[in-house]
Amino acid sequence: MSSGLLARLPSSPRRISRMEKICGLINLHNAPALGALTANRTPASVSFLSRYAVIDFALSNMVNSDIDYIGVLAPDSIRSLTQHIGSGAPWMTNTKNSKVQVLYDEPHSKMVGYSNDVNNILENWWFIQESRADYILITPAQLIGTFDYRDIFNYAKTMGAHCVMGYVSVNDADDGPRGGEIVEVDDWNNILSIRDNVGDKNSCRVFSGVYLMDKTFLQQVLTIAVKSSSFFSIVDVLARHVPELDIKGYELKAPYIRCLDTFEHYYRYSLELLSADVRQRLIRREWPINTKSYDTPPTFYSRTSSVSDSLIANGCVIDGAVKHSILGRSVRVASGAKISNSIIFSDVDIGPDVVIENAVIDRDVRVDTVGITVKGTPEEPVYIKRGDRI
Repeated sequence: MSSGLLARLPSSPRRISRMEKICGLINLHNAPALGALTANRTPASVSFLSRYAVIDFALSNMVNSDIDYIGVLAPDSIRSLTQHIGSGAPWMTNTKNSKVQVLYDEPHSKMVGYSNDVNNILENWWFIQESRADYILITPAQLIGTFDYRDIFNYAKTMGAHCVMGYVSVNDADDGPRGGEIVEVDDWNNILSIRDNVGDKNSCRVFSGVYLMDKTFLQQVLTIAVKSSSFFSIVDVLARHVPELDIKGYELKAPYIRCLDTFEHYYRYSLELLSADVRQRLIRREWPINTKSYDTPPTFYSRTSSVSDSLIANGCVIDGAVKHSILGRSVRVASGAKISNSIIFSDVDIGPDVVIENAVIDRDVRVDTVGITVKGTPEEPVYIKRGDRI
């Protein structure tokens, strides 16, 4: 296009062939950091609810929505991510036609500004070509909920839309961290503007990070980005060219929706899911959340153990007291130890008479000084980094 702008494509409803296919991309670029938890790992690979990783929800939502060709756009710190995803088998419905692969933009991985979703997709365009997809669904990993993306696809078909942006209606956009984007829509859900969330409104429509666009539209967006700035992301292009584009909005709804955008929110939302009533809104039998499996024995509870209101993964040995907490695999809690309101990652040793309260303890930690207390507050939980000895 000689003008360098994305031409307005015809938006009349049209019939979609049954053979049309969606390629899924999980976008880890610009994912909000979770404090020290993500100093050496991507937020997508952080442990969640004792047995999952954060990315399991995005992967499972795609698979449950009949999307079986999935790429993960990873900026850096990919070791833990690739270890978790492995061959992708837990999320592959058909080993012959399904694929889950980490897509890494090696040329730009360490270059501030250049490491973005546009450059990653350009570097790995072969993956979209290989998928033979007509549509591309892009989602973040930090959006926790159960979303049937067939709904947004059917909406796009009905409206004849080339690009649909998923948003979430909130009443607390002015509370907590700033960032992300707010979208304005008209009565027909046409996107009128996309702007940064600066905390000036509480009730608004927050962009979820979910896009559905046809392949031609995505190609044109990438072309604009290349001509405009190597630092531009997809949302940068859309925000700057809304007047020339025909972008539809779509409200995402689910029984439970949270965004893991800070360490404090990660802690708070994890513990709120200890309530069975809340957890049943997220973990549902008819919408399975798949994850990597481990060959670990059942947890052992001795006669001296006391456990209440907690989620405990396999392989643990519990001799002490655990209350309102989440324990990952192979955690050992010695006799006399007391854990409450805390999240303990895998392979942690808690020694005799140790007290842990309002804490997040990363994996491979040993707290074995007899009688020591590790205590934060509900507002400011203490964090013990991976591999430390206390």
